[in-house]
Amino acid sequence: MHIEDYVTERVINLCDKQQMSMYRLAQVTGLRQSTISNIVKRRTLPNLITLEKICDGFEITLSQFFQEKEECLNLTQEQKKIVNMWIMLDEDKRKLFYNILLGMTEVGQT
Repeated sequence: MHIEDYVTERVINLCDKQQMSMYRLAQVTGLRQSTISNIVKRRTLPNLITLEKICDGFEITLSQFFQEKEECLNLTQEQKKIVNMWIMLDEDKRKLFYNILLGMTEVGQT
């Protein structure tokens, strides 16, 4: 698959998943609607700055835009904060945090 096709399909799929129109994507990114339309309809390859704005509109990173698996693709701001907190913890605190979460989820299942 050519990169132009990949970018176009990815933008369309992300819009579908987030129930976002191309018009809304243009609004949240600050890009002109014609720019979004060119990417989608003409398969124009956006420059890096434009692609970063599109990723910001979907609240994802460039890395997430290009990742093959969609695990944890659409994290909310709250989930992103939790992941960032996790990264800052040392191994012992991660184990403790994990066990607390595990205990909380097991309580809800019984």
